[in-house]
Amino acid sequence: MRRHERTRSAILAFAIVAVVSVLLPASSTALVHSFSENFTTHAYHDTLNTTAWWDSTGEGEVKLWPFELDRVGYCALTGNVAYEVILSGDYAYVADGTSGLRVVDISDPTSPFIAGGFVSLNETKGLDIAGDYAYLADGSIQLLVLNISDPTDPLYAGSFDTLTTANDVEIAGNYAYVAEAGAGLRVLDVSVPTTPRTASFYDTPGTAHAVAVSGNYVYIADGGSGLQVIDITDPAALAFAGSYDTPGNATDVEISGNYAFVADGLTGLQVIDITVPETPTFEGEYDPLFGTMTGLAVSGDHVYITESGYGVYAVDVSDPSSPTLVGHYGQVMSGARGVAVAEEYAYVGTGSAFWVVHVADRVPLMYAGSYSVSGPATGIDVSGNYAYMGDTYGRLWAIDVTVPSHPSLAGSLSTVHNVVDVNVDGNCAYLGLGQGLLVVDISDPSDPDSVGFWDNTGGGASWAVAVSGDLAYVGEDNINKVVHIIDIMDPTAPSEISYFATPDYVQGVASEGDYLFVAARSAGLVIYDVTGPQDVDSLGHFSTYGNANDVAVVGDYAYVATTLGLQAVNIASPSSPSLLDTYVTSPMACYDVVVRGDYAYVPTNYGAIVFDISDPTNLALVGSYETGAWTGGIDVSGDYFFLADRAGFKLEVVQVFQRQFHLSGNQGQSLVFFQSDDEISGVKL
Repeated sequence: MRRHERTRSAILAFAIVAVVSVLLPASSTALVHSFSENFTTHAYHDTLNTTAWWDSTGEGEVKLWPFELDRVGYCALTGNVAYEVILSGDYAYVADGTSGLRVVDISDPTSPFIAGGFVSLNETKGLDIAGDYAYLADGSIQLLVLNISDPTDPLYAGSFDTLTTANDVEIAGNYAYVAEAGAGLRVLDVSVPTTPRTASFYDTPGTAHAVAVSGNYVYIADGGSGLQVIDITDPAALAFAGSYDTPGNATDVEISGNYAFVADGLTGLQVIDITVPETPTFEGEYDPLFGTMTGLAVSGDHVYITESGYGVYAVDVSDPSSPTLVGHYGQVMSGARGVAVAEEYAYVGTGSAFWVVHVADRVPLMYAGSYSVSGPATGIDVSGNYAYMGDTYGRLWAIDVTVPSHPSLAGSLSTVHNVVDVNVDGNCAYLGLGQGLLVVDISDPSDPDSVGFWDNTGGGASWAVAVSGDLAYVGEDNINKVVHIIDIMDPTAPSEISYFATPDYVQGVASEGDYLFVAARSAGLVIYDVTGPQDVDSLGHFSTYGNANDVAVVGDYAYVATTLGLQAVNIASPSSPSLLDTYVTSPMACYDVVVRGDYAYVPTNYGAIVFDISDPTNLALVGSYETGAWTGGIDVSGDYFFLADRAGFKLEVVQVFQRQFHLSGNQGQSLVFFQSDDEISGVKL
């Protein structure tokens, strides 16, 4: 139901043939011992010290052991079925059936615990999170809206009575897309979350179980009618786009790049090519053979699927035409249903429990691939299988990163002015230019097309862009100290609604609910109430250590990149932000910050740094990656981060996590060649 990005990785396996000569240390005739070992036997296998997989079958290979899924955390649930799990900051929000909403604290994944909840009168079957609100598909006849500004104490905020059972909901911009069982798809305007109202309705041929929004389309798992695709270009006037009749009963769907992954009941996982949404086509399938497939989550090249009686499966979809099982965890995991994945962990809801399963290992930051462009690289945003990156020579680059180790050009567009920032939302990329805001249609990445422009001639560079629903916030850097609020309801005709002054030039902006967080150089972090775009109020201020260059907001925390380091700020009370911790990186300056799960990714004037922010009061360095010069921007997708290498005129791809090998079981490999104190003069491999 959520969208995840696709990445690729490689599997390491090798065979070795060795010839060793051992010479006695004498000036006269030498005694030579030699042998050949091709690993088809265990003759020279040092059993006690060799931890690699010594495969003596066939031709013989020494391999790395495959990754093993393993439970690391658990807490009890009280509902009948945990239908869905959504992650936000340090919390997992669980649609816990008859027990309503359960909020699980996952700040320590090994010790999750119930932190809060809300018991509804119905059976909660689906949910989504947007800003300070949780939207619950609350079973029989209701969409329920809760205020979760305090996750430990969700409060009723509003509701909408549906015609039939509300099975699922996804929020995109100012709209809620509700899977309403036999009645089909309902679209609600939630621009005022406390009073949802119908915008439109579409009656699908089957039973709508789940929805996934991607660009201008909503994809519906429509039970016996398979996958339905609805055009939502105008949310008030829905139109049928296409469909694919899956062989089973479609109950869940997620979109990643050009593919829809469908949980299809007894027939397992169906992979559907949606490159052309009007004509979806079959690409591949995986049938676990046991039980009924109930839910799924996508992370990079892996799909994690749940089966009602058999737990969670990890399926490699790096080749979408041939999904392959690479892991399974099913111990006492009866009734597995909802699943969400972030970095190293999968969070699984079952009939009576919430499980945390280890699914990946963090690795030392490693170069994976690169693609050179013609100018200094600046802003970057990764969406689906593509990285959209600008340069200071006035060009937007759409780079295909389906295979992260071999990025390739998909398309490009001349922007006339230099590109400073890139923000992708649906099928549009919003570019902060030297003067103004350019809207680019990227529905076809091979042919990006300029469709709208807001002209700020005479103003400063549009250094920072944040998109929220029908609004874009554009911060100026070098002439005026202001933030412009732009109406982008019609992307072909962006227009300024208002602007407000800031205490210094704007370097970064982040929109979260009713608030806008501004990194304003020497003025530090400034927080604004933007509930009324024409009447913006300054709420709070935090003086940073060094000039503020960018800000990322997750839950009650803001992470500020400064010229001297990274700071974690408590923003639970926006009017009085307070310092939690500072990590000094000087002489390295931090220019940007992107947060994913427990990690903050920060480009610097030497490359990039990754921080562990699982404890905001104790920021910890994970690793650094050096490019040797100033980097322009960063984004994260799957197991990689993507770096706009300004000085190197290129995109660099860096691996952070791996899901193929069991690293702790692949240490200290050894082979006893010959028991002797004599000198080994040479080894040939």
